[in-house]
Amino acid sequence: MIKNIVYNFANKFLSKNNDTYFVNSILRKYKSKSYYLTLYLNSDENKKEYTNINIYDTNNLKFGITYREAKKKIAYKDSVVKKDLVNSLVLIKKTTVGDYPTKLVLHFYKNSLFLFNYTFSNLDKNDKNSIKKILKEKYLNKNTQFDFSSQTILDHAGNYIVIEDDVYFTINYLSSKHQFFKLLNEEEIELNKKVKQNSELKKIELRNKL
Repeated sequence: MIKNIVYNFANKFLSKNNDTYFVNSILRKYKSKSYYLTLYLNSDENKKEYTNINIYDTNNLKFGITYREAKKKIAYKDSVVKKDLVNSLVLIKKTTVGDYPTKLVLHFYKNSLFLFNYTFSNLDKNDKNSIKKILKEKYLNKNTQFDFSSQTILDHAGNYIVIEDDVYFTINYLSSKHQFFKLLNEEEIELNKKVKQNSELKKIELRNKL
């Protein structure tokens, strides 16, 4: 009996530690604007496949809803809330999709949902293919030629579905027309202008000195 108690305690301890590591790994991605900008630009540059189905979660997590509204739509218990960027907030909720354990991650800017995703830690190739197949069946009328590695699903409102398959398998649902991505895009354009101006000034300075 003592062995069973020790065994159960050890399992719970390891499970909790693994889960904490998983959550911290997820949060590290979202500490800077560069991740969001890269996700947006890659989504925008990929080849688009249009869908007639509205892109949003089965919990009816429509883009633009507030943090308070989102909490009502999901079971808030056992969630993790994190603030890193100014005016932004990340909410992580442990859940399941089908039989797959996952983390539902909601991203808010100025109290408005602009991105949410499901992040899976332990999927094999067959699991990933099964999920991709379901997405194709739901949004693309079973389009078997669609390639998630180089293509983006887009609905009539400018919402994207993008898959990241690296350390973890992540299904991103993002609103390309949200003010957050518009702001990032404007900042990137302004930064590129400054870089170009500095480059021209250095050329002029070099030309004058030679």
